[in-house]
Amino acid sequence: MRSFKKVKKIGKIQISLILIFAAVLLYCGIRALIIYNEYGKADKVYASARAELFEVRQIRETPAQTQVPAEPILEVDFAKLRQQSADAFGWLWIPDTNVSYPVVQSSDNEKYLYYTFDGEKNGSGAIFMDARCLRDMSGRHTIIYGHNMRGGSMFGQLSQFDDQSYFDSHPYIYIITEEEVFKYKIFSQYITSATPDSYQLDFESGDQFDGYLNRLQRLSRQVSDWAPGEDNRVLTLSTCVNDNAKRRVIHAGLTG
Repeated sequence: MRSFKKVKKIGKIQISLILIFAAVLLYCGIRALIIYNEYGKADKVYASARAELFEVRQIRETPAQTQVPAEPILEVDFAKLRQQSADAFGWLWIPDTNVSYPVVQSSDNEKYLYYTFDGEKNGSGAIFMDARCLRDMSGRHTIIYGHNMRGGSMFGQLSQFDDQSYFDSHPYIYIITEEEVFKYKIFSQYITSATPDSYQLDFESGDQFDGYLNRLQRLSRQVSDWAPGEDNRVLTLSTCVNDNAKRRVIHAGLTG
């Protein structure tokens, strides 16, 4: 009789464990579906923004321009962009990639981790400038953040810069503001800790900034044939990696 009761008790425990396990699986499945739908919604929001607000028009080259390709004409409908977001001030574009997004800036570096550029709560977030940086891109160092999305959206495609041939064939980053188009050339790419010297914004002198640039070049996983000088300005793109304590950074210098 005691053995029967013991077996019956064990059976109840097993059933309870199975039910708990099933409940956990159901919760995880529902949660994954919610996240999937949320990310899909963000993708549609940004695809719509690209279609409505951003246009790339290529200049037809003349024979004299065949050695130096003509610059594309980049147009952003800033009137419509401002209607959708008071925090939006520019557009980020990397040619021949899916990196083409409005850039926003708020008073902190938390809001746009969880909201799309138009203010809707969404885990995809937005591409946003560090709250300490200047919107007119006049600072010596400007930092822009974005999530590393598994589907390749936002800054998910930046991992491809680990490949030297991809690094070489995608050298430029454009920032378009209402006043100017800024063209940057990539010179460094690597993975680092979340709070290193790579994110330094204030420099006491040109020599200190020059030393900073040299350090960024030494850290690079890739070899670049170009480097900015101490009178240049630097743009950094930053995104997370699988290790939450680390970040992928791409540094580019203003070319003109």
